[in-house]
Amino acid sequence: MNSDTHHLDLNKLSEYLTHQIPDFSGINTSKKFGTGQSNPTYLIDTPEKKYVLR
Repeated sequence: MNSDTHHLDLNKLSEYLTHQIPDFSGINTSKKFGTGQSNPTYLIDTPEKKYVLR
């Protein structure tokens, strides 16, 4: 399994979350927690809030 297996498309994710979360203002950065997870978890940082995506 390479590092691209769980790659996030931040543009598509941001577009999706804009329609799902009121006042969502786009993604500044994302960071994957740990390695080798079968269920990857990410920290999503936005101008207003931080989210955890699993």
